[in-house]
Amino acid sequence: MKKIIFILVIFGLIQACAEEDQYWEIGDFSIDIYGDNFIPVHKDTIISNNLYLQLIFNPVYSMNMQREMPFINRAYAFSPTESQYLLKHSISDIIVTTISDFNGVKAGEDISSKLVYCGQVNTGAYCENITLKNFIYNHLVQDNPVLYSAVFKFLEKPANPKQQFTITFIDSQGKKFVSTSELIYWK
Repeated sequence: MKKIIFILVIFGLIQACAEEDQYWEIGDFSIDIYGDNFIPVHKDTIISNNLYLQLIFNPVYSMNMQREMPFINRAYAFSPTESQYLLKHSISDIIVTTISDFNGVKAGEDISSKLVYCGQVNTGAYCENITLKNFIYNHLVQDNPVLYSAVFKFLEKPANPKQQFTITFIDSQGKKFVSTSELIYWK
């Protein structure tokens, strides 16, 4: 009985000493473009009533181990799953720009009001219809789990079909994460 209690106490100490702060940050991301029924754009011209941007995030993971008992920390191998990582710094802003005017918004100015967040995975049939500002306040706040993708839908079609989108995320520390889509003609 004493051996069992001793083993449980030692195991409890090892568990307590091996706790880690596990974080993720955006790192980089790519932009895929889809038309009606979430059909991917295979060439530069797309004829579609709807246009979706799917962001594919490549998270960067980091971990801070407690250093109270370094021998036990080295001896105890702990391999957390990616779902245990939490966002290190909240995203404070998202800016979407394009190279051409977009229905009253000048080229290079923020058009994020022209998009809504649909969800992490989308088939084109359903869209959560959340503004981009609410998306970052609900899904990209500190201590939220890893986000691998996000789908955005344009609320309207631009008068000028020539578009190339640049998306910028800015975190609470001022760090920017930027990606640019391919040049397309949306007709």
